[in-house]
Amino acid sequence: EVQAEYDKFVAANAGKEYKARHILVEKEDEAKAIIASLKKGGKFEDIAKKQSKDPGSGANGGDLDWAPAASYVPEFSQAMIKLAKGETSEAPVQSQFGWHIIRVDDIREAELPKLE
Repeated sequence: EVQAEYDKFVAANAGKEYKARHILVEKEDEAKAIIASLKKGGKFEDIAKKQSKDPGSGANGGDLDWAPAASYVPEFSQAMIKLAKGETSEAPVQSQFGWHIIRVDDIREAELPKLE
């Protein structure tokens, strides 16, 4: 029984984990303006602290820490997994929370605990 539960856990959690950041705003126009300012050299972390409406990650420069793509809403996940390490989304991504600008800081294979 333990082995069966472990196998289910591995199936659900194996694969890639992403260390991502995001800036969440209400309107698409705001998101587009932020993307333009990032392209001009604006610092992602500073903009996130000032403008992101996500209370959890905003104060930390938009940092979402390590997580598998499945832990985010589908719109966010689908946009995030298309980005390479160090890339920022070229267009705002809409979800039920608002408009996201996403940056992937790193990607790794999930490290799962051993059955023992």
